[in-house]
Amino acid sequence: MKKLLAALLSAALLATTAVGCGNNGNGTDTSGNTGAGDSSGTKQVHFANWWGEHEIEIADKYFKEKWTPESGIEVVFDYIPFDGFVQKMVSEITAGNPADLILCNSDMVSSYAKNGLMLELDEYMERDSVDFSEFYGSPDWVVNGKMVGLPSWYGAWFMYVNTTMLEENGIDVPRGSWTWDEMREICLKVADSGNGIYGLSDGMSNEPIYWYMLNGGAAFSDDMSECTINSPEVVDTMEFVRKLIYEDKVVPEPSSYSTTPADQLFRDGKAAFHYNGTWTVNYLRTNADSIDFNWDVIFAPTGPNAKGDVTPARSSGMFIPKNGKDVETSWEVMKHWGSEEGINNIDIGALSSMPSSAATLEDEAYYTYPDQQPESFNKDFLGAVASRAKYFPFTHHILGTNVQNAMNSLSNVWVENKDSKTVCDEAYETIMANWDAIEKVG
Repeated sequence: MKKLLAALLSAALLATTAVGCGNNGNGTDTSGNTGAGDSSGTKQVHFANWWGEHEIEIADKYFKEKWTPESGIEVVFDYIPFDGFVQKMVSEITAGNPADLILCNSDMVSSYAKNGLMLELDEYMERDSVDFSEFYGSPDWVVNGKMVGLPSWYGAWFMYVNTTMLEENGIDVPRGSWTWDEMREICLKVADSGNGIYGLSDGMSNEPIYWYMLNGGAAFSDDMSECTINSPEVVDTMEFVRKLIYEDKVVPEPSSYSTTPADQLFRDGKAAFHYNGTWTVNYLRTNADSIDFNWDVIFAPTGPNAKGDVTPARSSGMFIPKNGKDVETSWEVMKHWGSEEGINNIDIGALSSMPSSAATLEDEAYYTYPDQQPESFNKDFLGAVASRAKYFPFTHHILGTNVQNAMNSLSNVWVENKDSKTVCDEAYETIMANWDAIEKVG
């Protein structure tokens, strides 16, 4: 297994021809072809997804070379842009032309479950002696007491650190728990914004929730009985990051990311830290040839109002549409995906996923790439991340467009240099005006 995974990654890193992202290499969209077979009799299962090109490439290679010849089932990766993904999938399912498997984050489950669009899996799991309840985040995939999907991978948010930059400035890499004040101090020491060098490139500049969770903040109480988006924990977070951008000038203005994305800024060696999700590991590994510094992963720093260390986390996986054209074949793919072999080759090999369960964490696959950075992406670090995980309280709720827009409006503090308290209060008023429209599902 170890050699197989290493070979898969090596081949993917050397490949020059894209096979993913929803086109056939000639710019033709390959989405929307579902449930068909080919001339050889191989059954095709179309997986609708928004993965990156490098992720699709590695997973596709595994299925084509290893699993398809043994199973007679071909997995076809149909790339759909993330923006509008849920709406497109709901429309296709409702119209009777769904993909066979559909990528889904846990906070999207309610959008599908509300109208009964997800196949209940309990009957299939019992028949085949399969148990998805051991996966992290599995409660998010239970609707009305029924499992409706496979939470086969697990995303968390932490810091990526340019260890070379810190060492050249005589700064120790912050291992273990650390604070926002310590991060700011390091950023002030290394940043030279006039020459395009920053302390932090922020991959979450348009999603403030991943920042204020580090400070004990939340948009809602855990029981969804109160809106807390204008709490001191949230307001102080927005103000802290605003000052990093506009007063300390150690973080780029968010508008600059349209020219040079935050992950690219870090990849180019222009930032000491980069805040982003788990998937960035494989993005950086795939671009290893263009990176001329050492980097690693560390915990995100803790804000002053937090009651303990927190790592924002969310499960992700897939579901089978209730009206799928070939449910049994789709189930075979899902079942394999959730197996040890599937998780090792797809979730770890292609997605650099967090361990999807405690059992997965014990597997040697997390030590498959000892010669690949980051060296700390291992059992000890990932186990600690899982123990610090904090999930969204609104997973089983339909928030509605107005509420979601209000939550996202907080990023205007950073984009437009607005007053943090004013923006948070305005978001609170909008959410409360639409409170009765929030709908609990399951």
